[in-house]
Amino acid sequence: MANVSEKAAKVGGRAKRAHAGFKSDRGIFRRLRDEHEEVASLMKRVVATDDATEKREWFDKVRTLLLSHSKAEEKAFYPLLLAHASTRELVEHSIDEHEQVAQLIEELDIRDVAHPDWDETFDELMQSVDDHVQDEENDVFPRAKTVLSNDDLDAIEERFLRAKEAELARLA
Repeated sequence: MANVSEKAAKVGGRAKRAHAGFKSDRGIFRRLRDEHEEVASLMKRVVATDDATEKREWFDKVRTLLLSHSKAEEKAFYPLLLAHASTRELVEHSIDEHEQVAQLIEELDIRDVAHPDWDETFDELMQSVDDHVQDEENDVFPRAKTVLSNDDLDAIEERFLRAKEAELARLA
């Protein structure tokens, strides 16, 4: 379990450092960074408890945030970037990462949190999310800034919020 706790702390620390370094970001970039930090915090809560009921409750929050975030990105943010040759490959990779995260969530969702493999699979999920966040914040965002205007950033954020609300309603 210590390994999982260490990974959760690492994910949270990376998200906070990344967020602190980009306070001037606006629109969709700020929104996505805030959500990256939020999911890292929720993941730390999952690994911080040994109580099965609490673990399931925190995992359900992680699940909802990750799935709604991913779908909203795919509907509101990624399509504009797929239209540009300089960002297309990065976004295709991000979509693949979303699929991997969704598969791990599905495995965790159907398995009892007391199952011996649950924590190991959650560790894989944390690593996948961390890899995705690092790719997105260090590669996708800087490249996206070269093809999107400030007006685009605000409009994308609005579309993202609407898409996320729709996804949250679907997941409820």
